[in-house]
Amino acid sequence: MQPPPPPKPFENPPELLTEPELSLTNIPEVPSRISIMAKYIGYSISKTRKKYILPILETLRDANYTFSDKNEFDFNGITQRNSHAVDLFSYMMKNVQRVLTPPTGFAKFYTALRHVNIPLEWIGNKRLREQLLLADANPVFTKITPHSPEIKKKWQSWTD
Repeated sequence: MQPPPPPKPFENPPELLTEPELSLTNIPEVPSRISIMAKYIGYSISKTRKKYILPILETLRDANYTFSDKNEFDFNGITQRNSHAVDLFSYMMKNVQRVLTPPTGFAKFYTALRHVNIPLEWIGNKRLREQLLLADANPVFTKITPHSPEIKKKWQSWTD
């Protein structure tokens, strides 16, 4: 029997020693602020309406209606306090059977929607869609009621 051959010393291949050059095409894209906001809004509405979020946000941005860092609606450069994007879009996209009070700042958001003239198919709330349609035909319907009459009755008849 012959003794086994001596082991070869380990050598690093030269391609492992050189650092590969990073190509500029493989740098991951940083998602834009609007796409991140659209992602969070998408969690609160139905799957069939998600495809309209990004076009609505881009249309509003093109008309200089934006959302602040706290996701509050900016109307003519003035931030509407507590008017969060998720609440506004959730109310606009959901078709709820019962009468809901619009979220805070929705009157200004409604004005912006009328100004940018988005297609009515993008709006899921049937009452809001009808109101936008009527507002185009008759200017009397341009204002949105801030509170539903059902809630006013509840507060008027409320006792301790």
